Amino acid sequence: MRNFAFVLLGAVTVVIAQNSQGQYTSKWDSIDTKSIIDNQRLFSKYKACILGDTTTGCPQEALYLKSE
Repeated sequence: MRNFAFVLLGAVTVVIAQNSQGQYTSKWDSIDTKSIIDNQRLFSKYKACILGDTTTGCPQEALYLKSE
């Protein structure tokens, strides 16, 4: 019975690991965060869009980040 529990736990772990691999998106791989943080105008725009209620004039990346 104890061996069965270990096998079942291992199988559940494998299934969870396989399902979580499909959830990663590569959308954020090409964003240069340093340039956004160093540019005060861009940084304030991203901050206002992500933390505020407005969606007008927001960069697409900020809107996507806010929706996630």
